Amino acid sequence: MAVRVATEEDFMGVHDIFLEVHKFHMDHTDNVFKDIDPISEDEFKEMLSIPETIFLVSDNDGIDGFLNANIVEKNSKFTGYKKYLMIEQLGVTKNSQKNGVGRSLMDLAEKIAKEKGCTMLVLDVWGFNENAIGFYEHLGFAERTRKLQKFKKKKKCEYESN
Repeated sequence: MAVRVATEEDFMGVHDIFLEVHKFHMDHTDNVFKDIDPISEDEFKEMLSIPETIFLVSDNDGIDGFLNANIVEKNSKFTGYKKYLMIEQLGVTKNSQKNGVGRSLMDLAEKIAKEKGCTMLVLDVWGFNENAIGFYEHLGFAERTRKLQKFKKKKKCEYESN
């Protein structure tokens, strides 16, 4: 399994995984995610052009997974200076899950983070995504903060039938 930096030619393979992940999130949340194309080719090219962005893909006979991350530097009077790798997205095709693809991507992200002087890796995960939570915990991630939300559920139209 080869993990490498993504190129513009990887767009279609990465796009298909973005769609798969987006649909999964739409199916498990109410009134949060829009039914849209989650990434355009122009957005993908822009992501690849940002120097602090790390975009990796794992491929055998196509793109099996991708990881999008960026380096964040913050200085707070409460916590001091922090430099960390923020994992924005990790997507692995359903067929490639539990085959080492996600682990390979995360291992390389961790290696890059260390080389860049980052002291930690940070990510968000939806509470309903138990497989992802288990995967991250298996890799040594631990819950540090908790984000809570309150929102109205989507109303059913009066003319909709059950």
